[in-house]
Amino acid sequence: MQKIGILKNDITIFPRLPSIPTWNSLTTKEKKESARKMELYAAMVEHMDFNIGRIIRYLKDNGLYDHTLLVFLSDNGAEGNTMKIGGPWDNSQFKDWGKRGTYIRYGAAWAQAGVGPFRMFKGFPSEGGIRAPMLMAGYGVSGSGRLSDAITHAMDIPATILNLAGVDYPKSFEGELIVPLQGQSLVPILNKTLKNVRGAQDWLGWELFGNRAIRQGNWKILWLCTPFGAGQWQLYDLSNDPGETINLAARNPKLRERLIRRWIEYVQNENIILPDASPLCSSLQ
Repeated sequence: MQKIGILKNDITIFPRLPSIPTWNSLTTKEKKESARKMELYAAMVEHMDFNIGRIIRYLKDNGLYDHTLLVFLSDNGAEGNTMKIGGPWDNSQFKDWGKRGTYIRYGAAWAQAGVGPFRMFKGFPSEGGIRAPMLMAGYGVSGSGRLSDAITHAMDIPATILNLAGVDYPKSFEGELIVPLQGQSLVPILNKTLKNVRGAQDWLGWELFGNRAIRQGNWKILWLCTPFGAGQWQLYDLSNDPGETINLAARNPKLRERLIRRWIEYVQNENIILPDASPLCSSLQ
């Protein structure tokens, strides 16, 4: 990622979690099982890639390709959680892994490898859980092979589609008011008019299982429940520390307090109800 320009060469990297062993410390059996999990994951990616190709071929064959915006993204960071899921699964026989009736997860070790330099993975509002790759191509996109580090959000996709389609977002439906659209159209980025659609005063908020975050520009405050965080607000400069390893809260108390006020505003606007305890953190201990 550093070689092709996705990541800077001098960025911070979140360290390996204490609960994750090194590859060389695994037994031969554990290595074989771990490798098999990644083989199954890679097979799913290849199968998905093949069928995306079928969709693109259909669009081209039917004269629809030039009028279609293609959006491909991960919904969150890699899945590294180990919560039990009910169902008629039988994973007892290694030779059957990947066959019908089995349900295999590749676990926290592969998840942390999958998110690269970032902190944690799915289920956490740290960068490893919410910074996801997205590809956009086709209608409305100028040029090819461009990289963008613009701050975007999943809620920007509906605004972008409506913009390109020339459709106004309605204020009401059947006499009832509709919640205003919160996302920003990414069309100015796609057609190279602007590098960002969010300014210095714009901010975004997240909450999941009691974990919470606010980002404004390159600054981010993050609250992770223990044992994966300090159980209090910490402040990071993502421009140099995407791994969220250097807490700058003590050096920037006014900035920390300003972002905490944004969190309070986010809670009020979105009707956030925080749980008494985080079930995700409990399940991962």
